[in-house]
Amino acid sequence: MSIARTTSVVSMKCKLCARMSREGESLCRYHSEALVALKRGYERWNEAYSGLSWIGYLNRVKTAHDTGQWVKDVITLEQSNTT
Repeated sequence: MSIARTTSVVSMKCKLCARMSREGESLCRYHSEALVALKRGYERWNEAYSGLSWIGYLNRVKTAHDTGQWVKDVITLEQSNTT
């Protein structure tokens, strides 16, 4: 007698858009990469502007003219998570 196993695949959507997220993550590839870039950028900015808070950094980047939409989306999410 053979017992068939069924596995349910849970498809996750990005918290910020309708794209599929990576397995075990809450953000899609694009928003995940934007978050990684933000964190890397913060390390560099913090060296240049010692004492710059994460929120201060996010505010500066969000208002920068050349900041892309995916980064702005992630900033909004990060700001809502810290308040």
